[in-house]
Amino acid sequence: MAQLTIRGAGVVSMSMLIPTITNASPVTYNFTGVADEDAFGSGVYSTIKNGDAITGTYTFDFANARSGSGTPGPYPNGFSVNSSFTGADDSPPQINQLVFSSTAHAGALSYSTQVALPGFYQVNSSVDAEPIAFYQASENMRQTAGGGEYSSFFIIEGNQATYGEGGLPLPFTFNGDPNAPRYVGQDVAPDGSGFQFTILSLQPVPLPAAAWLLLSGLGWLGVMRRRATT
Repeated sequence: MAQLTIRGAGVVSMSMLIPTITNASPVTYNFTGVADEDAFGSGVYSTIKNGDAITGTYTFDFANARSGSGTPGPYPNGFSVNSSFTGADDSPPQINQLVFSSTAHAGALSYSTQVALPGFYQVNSSVDAEPIAFYQASENMRQTAGGGEYSSFFIIEGNQATYGEGGLPLPFTFNGDPNAPRYVGQDVAPDGSGFQFTILSLQPVPLPAAAWLLLSGLGWLGVMRRRATT
């Protein structure tokens, strides 16, 4: 009985560590989806048609949230975090300074979060959640000279939890459940053309083997320490 109690405590220690590590490191999800309408605008994305397959990634890095912008928490607590930059210097923010960034691919066409060009720029990246079935992550970059790009990810409708511990979206695979939330994405190019799609699957990229070894080692360290004191 004593060993069972000790092992259980070791597992709890590991589960408590995972959200902490998650919040301190970028977390990337792979998604697959399908365009739910023809592209809008006459620019680079104008050839995307209703039904075209869409794949891509969403990356969340809450360590980049601006001080005072909020603290991600578990469902159903609402929260809002952002990393925004406005300036006229030669050092625009890099992608790895944002709380949210994305990529998307439709055939030979691709979208990816861009770094602002030197000069006056306005960059905003944010993640917002409400204590209902609503979750939004977005990023946009605009230049004074005009133009800019925009990406957004929404979880809407339904009557189920949309995000979990640490404020990260829950993995999702569409199974036809009419009560399930809708996962939706949209990308817009600097020329104003864009496309919207329904996400059919959203899954976190597995942690590298080294990270799992670290978690396992920390968990067993907790077990050994407890054994030493019993």
